[in-house]
Amino acid sequence: MIKAITLTQPWASAIALGFKQYETRNWPTDYRGQLLIHASKRWTKEEVRFQAEAVHHLRCEFGCDDPRVLAFEANPVLGAVVAVAELIACYPIQTAPRLSRMEQFLGDFTPGRFAWQLARVTRLATPYPCRGYQSLWWPDFTIEDLGLDGSATLTTGGKGAARASKHP
Repeated sequence: MIKAITLTQPWASAIALGFKQYETRNWPTDYRGQLLIHASKRWTKEEVRFQAEAVHHLRCEFGCDDPRVLAFEANPVLGAVVAVAELIACYPIQTAPRLSRMEQFLGDFTPGRFAWQLARVTRLATPYPCRGYQSLWWPDFTIEDLGLDGSATLTTGGKGAARASKHP
């Protein structure tokens, strides 16, 4: 069964656009498989400042005309699923693989935290508005509702609803 995680911006977009392959948390997870990346409705002044700083770093790394940088720089999507990824591993920070400077900049890799490794990220052409939850949560809509081809499976049910879960 697919799960979802809600992240604040600009980190949800950084994953959706392929700039961030590790999500850092203060708790580990045994879950492996497809993970919906949901962008929170919250957008604080601190997060706006961080996005501006990240844009500067991304322009230096990838160029001002890179379409992903331009998309990252735009007003972020809030309150919607923005991508589907596969969670393939979870490492204590101390044992995480070697990380790029950009990855380190975009995450909190302080000791005691965990790096969730993401792969095969698919950015949704049209973000799917829905409510997010803390921790990992189970969406209650179909993969077809997200505009994907149905090769993934989601628990079906009432459109836009979800069940919250503790982080296994």
